Amino acid sequence: MTDHMPDKEFHELFDRISEKIDLKGASTPAEINQRLSGKIREYGHASGTSPFASFHVENRISRLKRLIFAGFGRRAISEAIANPHGIVALTLKYGKRRAREILLKRRRKPIV
Repeated sequence: MTDHMPDKEFHELFDRISEKIDLKGASTPAEINQRLSGKIREYGHASGTSPFASFHVENRISRLKRLIFAGFGRRAISEAIANPHGIVALTLKYGKRRAREILLKRRRKPIV
């Protein structure tokens, strides 16, 4: 379960997931799970290309299904609430690219 996953592992997983799935605007666990399900459907349509590709697609689908079952959406929302200025909250609000820009800008700003 992602609820029992250490923060470091969760953030690495969230980073990988948000590279492939646009989580901008997702504000509930159900919305995040819907986007994961959408990616599963997208992979399902692509699985008929070749037997080798099919193996990798089925593997990706299986991993995404496990994330939904494990409560990835619930954990992401909990992280966003716990740290409203962190990467998870910013990614859910603005998208991956804009969230990174905001964090980089904050780091460059001198603390007075």
